[in-house]
Amino acid sequence: MANTLEQQRIKLYKATPLRLILVEELISLIKNCFGNHIETNGIRFDTSHLRLGGLTVKMLEIDPQELGGVLVHWYPNFNISTQNDPYCSAYMLKPHEIRKIIHHINKIHEYYENNTFPLTK
Repeated sequence: MANTLEQQRIKLYKATPLRLILVEELISLIKNCFGNHIETNGIRFDTSHLRLGGLTVKMLEIDPQELGGVLVHWYPNFNISTQNDPYCSAYMLKPHEIRKIIHHINKIHEYYENNTFPLTK
């Protein structure tokens, strides 16, 4: 019997039920960040915009293969990694870190909603 996507995430990332819920919420927020009529698959940040621990988030990307949920790309820190584009699945983050990203995306969404004109038909 084939594993479901959720079962694969649990096996691969040791995703807890809370992380599964939080990442699904994050996926929805990213997709709808700029309104109901615009679907987004990623958001880029400048070098000082969103920090988690000692790393700075470069981009959030909905995983095109779906398994990772949201891929968090980091600005390189060559003291930690030799990769130019280090990234990980959001399932690897701690719940409070995922919540911080959710809060940040909500702020972007609120700013967008308050500073744009509605689409006309």
